[in-house]
Amino acid sequence: MDDNKLLLRLSKLSLPQVKSKAKVAFQKFCRLRDANEPCISCGVESAKFDGGHFYKAELYTSLMFDEMNCHKQCSYCNSYLAGNLICYYQNLEHRIGKENLTKLVERAKLDKQVDAFGGKPPKLFYIEKYLEYKEKIRILKDNN
Repeated sequence: MDDNKLLLRLSKLSLPQVKSKAKVAFQKFCRLRDANEPCISCGVESAKFDGGHFYKAELYTSLMFDEMNCHKQCSYCNSYLAGNLICYYQNLEHRIGKENLTKLVERAKLDKQVDAFGGKPPKLFYIEKYLEYKEKIRILKDNN
């Protein structure tokens, strides 16, 4: 689809619709990025997987699209065990490294003080995130 047509189509959507599309694209990217990894929490290798956030996207809006905060997680851990956060944390340092984990924790502490949209109107922010992650997905698929 032509970029201008896509932008026009996205601009006609409501804010919740654009936000949803951006979140879906981001979580798909995280699952593809982690395709060769097991569930971040329980280690299961064959299941239905989600893009599970360590710091919940609903509560930490500035971390919603943070790639260090979202990893492939089985649906059971994500949905039925509320993220299985103790195990998630134990494996997160291994995945992203101690230094990045420290940075993530610090960003979470500042979440309520940070403009989650980087000074942009929310709808534009979500459109840009959607386009960014659609492109990252395309690149990942091309490289596999």
